[in-house]
Amino acid sequence: MLYFLIPIPNSQSRGAPIIIIGYFFVVGGWLLEIAALLLPDWIVFSDGGPSYGILPYPSVFSNFGWAVAACWLMYIASALCFVIFFFYIAFLHILKKHGFSLQLRKFYYTLSILSLINGALLFTSYMLFAIGIDSFARKYPHSSIGFAVYIDLISAMIYFISGPLYIVFARRFCPMPLF
Repeated sequence: MLYFLIPIPNSQSRGAPIIIIGYFFVVGGWLLEIAALLLPDWIVFSDGGPSYGILPYPSVFSNFGWAVAACWLMYIASALCFVIFFFYIAFLHILKKHGFSLQLRKFYYTLSILSLINGALLFTSYMLFAIGIDSFARKYPHSSIGFAVYIDLISAMIYFISGPLYIVFARRFCPMPLF
């Protein structure tokens, strides 16, 4: 059993709610990002035509540079999403072993930077689809953005909120050394 997935620190219970909030940000962003990647409703047709998703890569997107760039950004963001998720699991494991310490600040800062980068990748992917759908609609009438694009945007917002929040966590719960 993966006992270290339960985010409860062993020695200092004052930070347990903060760790649980951070855990839900990581897991929530991860689940939404994977759902956005796997759902086939990135571009939908109002006349009942086929809807297109990111995975598997549709050949229709190869005619549009913005769609290709958005797909690659989503692939990179999804890989980074797995890195963030497993990084947070390792962070929880270290936290359960040693409690809050100064060494955990680097984990919080790294998690913050990775979350902000992932949020930027997801938001850029959303913006490419939102701006480029007009050129797609000129070639394929009755097409519009599907709900998976908005799930991508919500995931980006979760990562943008959690990035600075991890810095606050690091400054609040990881003690500074006394010189």
